[in-house]
Amino acid sequence: MKNIVTLFTFLTVLLFTGACRNHKTKETVVEKKAVEVAIQNQSNTYELKPIAINGDTLHYVDIGKGEPVVFVHGSIGDYRAWQNQIDTFASKYRVIAYSRRYAWPNAQPLSDTLDYSAGQHAKDLAQLLKKLDLGSAHLVGHSWGGYTVLKTAIDHPELVLSMVLGEPAVAPLMAGSKEGDSLISDINNTVILPATKFFAQQQKDSAVATFVAGVMGSKDFYSKVPQEIRNQWLQNTTESEGGFISKNNWTPISTNEVEQLNAPTLLIKGEHSPRFFGEIIDTLVTLLPNNELKILPKASHGLQVENPEEFNTIVFNFIAKN
Repeated sequence: MKNIVTLFTFLTVLLFTGACRNHKTKETVVEKKAVEVAIQNQSNTYELKPIAINGDTLHYVDIGKGEPVVFVHGSIGDYRAWQNQIDTFASKYRVIAYSRRYAWPNAQPLSDTLDYSAGQHAKDLAQLLKKLDLGSAHLVGHSWGGYTVLKTAIDHPELVLSMVLGEPAVAPLMAGSKEGDSLISDINNTVILPATKFFAQQQKDSAVATFVAGVMGSKDFYSKVPQEIRNQWLQNTTESEGGFISKNNWTPISTNEVEQLNAPTLLIKGEHSPRFFGEIIDTLVTLLPNNELKILPKASHGLQVENPEEFNTIVFNFIAKN
């Protein structure tokens, strides 16, 4: 259980651009792509709208017309994680991309993160859908955002037209298995503990750099990223630090709850993603009654950032038929 709690602390700070690599050649290609896309993203600007959600103010982008598609980002990210998707999907759908609680530019202080949990994020998402009067929507979530989407579907199936889960960080589903516990232990020892020490010492830059090195599998990656991109990551450390402070950041999801879901679900796994995420995806394949699995080539856990063109095609085609 201690490993699970520590693991979820790690998951709250997963970078939307990263995951481990097994070969240096793959590292070089993916690092270059991630940096190029990140630089491109700096020129994309959208009107941000504030909205009162469960006692706090969140911010979102709302463009396009048609059936609603709501994008839910992972941690140390914000709505900008979807800048390569917003315009593409807005050509046919009403696109909502929001910054989850504690993410930039939301102003919740670190002291408010004591209630950080996937359950709280799911409550926020459900309230957002209701306040925008969207009815049911297509929900697209990545990493911790995928965890949020899955929990929302369990609690409010009436709000979900379909789900796209990009390597959702639903670790409770693999906890207790020999391989799952081994993966948890490995991440804990090689990534979490060193970065935790830096956060405790208020060395945020070093903490983020440590996580980047761990999830990208490259000690040099952080130094190669332009300062403006590092600043963007550092703008979202309130959320990551919140994961360390909260004692309830993970929300249990049972296999029985997942088996009861009927919404069409697309599961996406990166071709080069670490086994940790693959184990979660494989578990969901066996549990969800109405799912299909796609392997995203030339990508690891970054998915929509590392290979946006093929990610968009896969998701666009799935939503179109559901």
